[in-house]
Amino acid sequence: MFQKFLRSYILEHAQTSIITDDLRAFWANFIEDNFNATDTNRILSSVDWDTWIYQPGLPPVYLDFTTRESNFSSSLADQYVSFGGRESPEDYQNFTNDFYSNLKVVFLERLSLNPDVNLAVLLKIDEDYNLTLTRDPECKQRWFPIGIRHGYEPVMEQAHKFISSQGRLKYLNPIYLALLQTNQRDTAI
Repeated sequence: MFQKFLRSYILEHAQTSIITDDLRAFWANFIEDNFNATDTNRILSSVDWDTWIYQPGLPPVYLDFTTRESNFSSSLADQYVSFGGRESPEDYQNFTNDFYSNLKVVFLERLSLNPDVNLAVLLKIDEDYNLTLTRDPECKQRWFPIGIRHGYEPVMEQAHKFISSQGRLKYLNPIYLALLQTNQRDTAI
C-alpha cells in the first residue's frame, strides 16, 4: 500500500515545490480514501510527525532487516567459535549447499567480530568450506583478513594472488589493512 501512496504522491506533485504540510495533508487524504474509519484512525495516529521531522537523531522506528537465513548464518559462525575448532556444527553443510554469497558474508562478518576466534576455529571452518580457495571475491575480502589477523598461514599465498589480480579497492583495502595491523608492512608493500 505504501508503494501506491508513493506512486500517487509523486504523480500528483511531479515538478512542483512542496512543503512538509503538503506531504502530511496528502498522506491523510490518501489514508482516508483507501481505508475504513477504524483503520484510518489507527494509521493516522501511529505516525508521530513531529518526531520524524523535527527531532534530531535516528528515526523513532527500529527497522529489523534480519531474516531466518541471516540469523542462521550468524548462529553457525557462533557455533564454530563455541566449539573451538573441535567439531563442526550440526547443520554445517547448509553453508555449502544453501548459502548464497550474501549469507556467506553474514557468516564471515559475524566471525570477524568475535574475539574468541582462534587458529583451531579457522582451520575447522576451512576444512569444512575450503574458504581459502573460494572463488567468491566477497568471501575472499573477508576471509583473508580474518586469517591474516589470526596468523592462519594458508591464506597468505591466496591473499597475495588475490590482491595481485584485483583492482577494486573494496577488495584490496581490508587485506592491506590486516597486513598493516599485524605488523606485516613489508609483506603489504
